[in-house]
Amino acid sequence: MKKSNFSIIKLILFIMFFLIILVFFLLLYIIPMMKKYKTNEYELKKYEKIYRKQANNIKHLKKKEKLLSKTYRGSILKFQNNFNKKDFEKFVKKYIKNIKISSVNNQGKFLLEGNINNLSKFTDFIEGVRKYKNIIKVEFPISIKKVEKSYKISFYVTVINKQLKNNL
Repeated sequence: MKKSNFSIIKLILFIMFFLIILVFFLLLYIIPMMKKYKTNEYELKKYEKIYRKQANNIKHLKKKEKLLSKTYRGSILKFQNNFNKKDFEKFVKKYIKNIKISSVNNQGKFLLEGNINNLSKFTDFIEGVRKYKNIIKVEFPISIKKVEKSYKISFYVTVINKQLKNNL
């Protein structure tokens, strides 16, 4: 009988030793891992919240972009049209006689010089520019001088176009 008691005591000692080792591992590995898991989970939730907020912001901006692209569709198409200097010269000849168009720089700035019979032709030109197939900006100063029966006019225009890569 002593042998059986001894083996039970041995078994109990081994179980106790095993439980001590388990508690030791629990204290050294599992509990710190649980703390790290909780902090990582907190960080993940924080970033998920930021992500959702930014995703909603992007959705809102895309809706706004669609609305603006519908509203300003004509201007966007004008901006994307390629600029043709000869076509523009034909357009200007409808309003201004003896037109001379010279390029000031490679960024779409041109000097226009010519003659007009009356000043209403110039205002008609400015109205016509609004309907032209490109975005044209008439710049100041506009020089108008009376020469006999007509007016000599010179001014700068800037063509705003993606092809010319000019600064807005």
